[in-house]
Parts: sequence; C-alpha cells; structure tokens
Amino acid sequence: SRPQVSFSIKTKAGTPVAPAQMNRLSLILAGPTTDYAAYWSEDPRAKATANSDGTYSYTFNKAIPADAKGSYAIGIEGYRNYTLLPGTNKAVTVPDSGLNKLIYFSVDGSAVAPRRTSVSLDACNKCHAALALHGGPRNTVEYCVLCHNPVENDRTRRPAAAMPAQSID
Repeated sequence: SRPQVSFSIKTKAGTPVAPAQMNRLSLILAGPTTDYAAYWSEDPRAKATANSDGTYSYTFNKAIPADAKGSYAIGIEGYRNYTLLPGTNKAVTVPDSGLNKLIYFSVDGSAVAPRRTSVSLDACNKCHAALALHGGPRNTVEYCVLCHNPVENDRTRRPAAAMPAQSID
C-alpha cells in the first residue's frame, strides 16, 4: 500500500509555512526499523493537500512492498532560503533548515518499534558543534540512518576509477 502522512511546517516563531513555499522539502520512507534495508525519498511540495487543521497530507507514489513486516519510518527534511542584507553589496542567500522529525508505524499490525539508538545527537555534536549535513537540512541521527543503512553504498556518486563502491552505513 502507499502510505499517507500528515505534517505541518512552521517557522521558528511558530508561523505556518505551506509546502510550496519551501525551497527544498523531502519525505523519506524507510524500513524496516530493525535494520533499514530500503528507503524512498519524495518531494511533496506540488502534491501535498491542505487539511482544515493547518496540516498537510501527502500520499507516497511508492508503495510499501506487499511482503513488508514490522515497523517503518517516515522522516522530513527541508529548508527555505532567506536573503540577508538584501539590496546591498553584502547580500547573501542562506538556507534555514528545520529539525528533522520522524514518525514510526507498523506495516503488518505488529507493535510499532522505533529504530534502536546507536549514537546520540549530543555525541555527534561534540565534534560537529551542530550536526547539519548535506547542506544543512539533515540534522538528527535518527534521520541520517534512514539512508546511511547497512545495504547502501556510494556507487551512484563514486567515480568509475575509484570503484569498488564503499558502504555508507
């Protein structure tokens, strides 16, 4: 089945933001949470529909495999660009990223089981100061492991001369 998720986006001051106003927005569906083996990333900006309570709904294009078991996760990442010092010679555009949020759900009626915690965000931030990878919008450990999982590698980004592919787990 194709999962549907409801979400809201707000500025740091709490003002609602429509998905179409984001410069980047991605929902990632990954599972199973026992040890992520697959993930799909989709951009909901054009197809998210507004709900009466201020949230938005999105139905994934990709279906969860019929033989899936256990729990899966859906995570969100995104940013809006802001121009600082507009109209001056020092004007610069910067992305303002939201904090990654995840929800967990069962695909087979079993109890919902979030992914095990392998490392804390505080531990990462001892070196990174503030975890903000791939340009900033990926900023929680729970979100990173959706893609950086045991079966993923860098084949699509690794130059042919530098093969074989390496794990990104």
